[in-house]
Amino acid sequence: MSPSTSMPGGREDSFWVQIATDLRSEAVSAVDELCESMRSGVRGILTSTKTINLVMELFFFRHAEYERLYNCTGLDIDSIPLERRQFVPESIAVCVLCAIYYVLYVPCMYSLWKHMRDNSCYKLLFYIGIIDLAILWILGFFSGWANLRGAVFCSFPTPMYFVGMATLS
Repeated sequence: MSPSTSMPGGREDSFWVQIATDLRSEAVSAVDELCESMRSGVRGILTSTKTINLVMELFFFRHAEYERLYNCTGLDIDSIPLERRQFVPESIAVCVLCAIYYVLYVPCMYSLWKHMRDNSCYKLLFYIGIIDLAILWILGFFSGWANLRGAVFCSFPTPMYFVGMATLS
């Protein structure tokens, strides 16, 4: 209904006031939901950081406890045949997509680097991009390589452990 259309009984102003009030209350509730999700996200980040610190402490300072919790002595890797552990098409797709994303990321990083002196937000975005590229390498190429080989945690426990920790952080 357009603003020039009059409502029967002269209620035009109250109609638009009601619509504005409804829109405002919906916007306020949407902002409240967004703020709450951001708060819970921050709590989740802090919780995961504490977990990562605890697990890294196990590896470096209490290695005997780490070995007790993460040992592979009772597991036989070959109990599941290699053919059932390899995911060749998926692994190739992940590696190819990772390479495409790297190629697409380069112009973005160059643009951010070129404008870093203009505004400090470009510096922040550039450093976030560097971290993204590092994580993309881990998620793309390492997981693709591991899936092509049919690797599980017990195949390469230390590299898998550190790749998992790097990806989480």
